[in-house]
Amino acid sequence: MLRSHAVSDCQRCNHLLAGGNRSLLCCGVARTVPLLTTFLFLLGLAAIGMPGTSGFPAEFLILMSVLEVHTEAGMAALGTMALGAAYFLRLYCSSFLGPVTNNVVAESQDLNRREMFLLVLVSAPVFFRSIPPNSLHCAVYADMVTYSRSSFDYVQQVTTLLRR
Repeated sequence: MLRSHAVSDCQRCNHLLAGGNRSLLCCGVARTVPLLTTFLFLLGLAAIGMPGTSGFPAEFLILMSVLEVHTEAGMAALGTMALGAAYFLRLYCSSFLGPVTNNVVAESQDLNRREMFLLVLVSAPVFFRSIPPNSLHCAVYADMVTYSRSSFDYVQQVTTLLRR
């Protein structure tokens, strides 16, 4: 949710730069406001579940489970993720790349210190809370095995005592 909110905030800044909801007239923003463009791109990649971001482990584990149980539903989910990624990349390319065609965009200023601080504050958890799925899976599995063995040993001890 944090990723999506940050992406929408960056896109809202883009709309304000254009003087309203005219993102089609807003090409070339990457040339005049590179920091905003970078943050939008990184947070957008996090929102579509790229590896190395906080949403990737959950999406990966859910997709692996769904593909094991219901292959058709898993394939539909993968297709939906691909469409979401294509939508984001199309939005990014049409809004931020290309020649500057709007005078407001040409004269716009990049992020100030306060805006930069807020975007770093929102972006930091997205990248620093990322856990590789295999290490998470191994840690959970090891805890389950340890807990199961100790529970099994406890049950054996209780049944042995009850039989006496």
